[in-house]
Amino acid sequence: MQTNSSVFLGDKFYNREHLNFILFDVLKADSVTQYEYFSDHDKDALQMYLDATDQFAKEYLFPYLVEMDRKQPELIDGRIRVHPIHKDIMRISGENGWISILANKEVGGLQMPSVFQQQQVLF
Repeated sequence: MQTNSSVFLGDKFYNREHLNFILFDVLKADSVTQYEYFSDHDKDALQMYLDATDQFAKEYLFPYLVEMDRKQPELIDGRIRVHPIHKDIMRISGENGWISILANKEVGGLQMPSVFQQQQVLF
């Protein structure tokens, strides 16, 4: 039994072309940029966001997926212990504003359409 998470997609853990098709052709996710609340974004900006999260996922998530599945979080002495890579994942996610993706700009958020937060689940 092969345990590598890339079994079905070769060296990928998701298919960017498929993601783009779902987001832009099926869901028309960029159409919300016509509304004032999302007017700071356009399709190019949304693609840049996807590029950044794609690079992050390839560097910080994909190489550790199997290892993190094998060594799951533990409760030790009243503290939750997680894989050490989580420190970098959380730091980088915060630095890039991905933790506050839905929050409005007045409070430091990215004010992105919610479908892009759901996209993060793929990673």
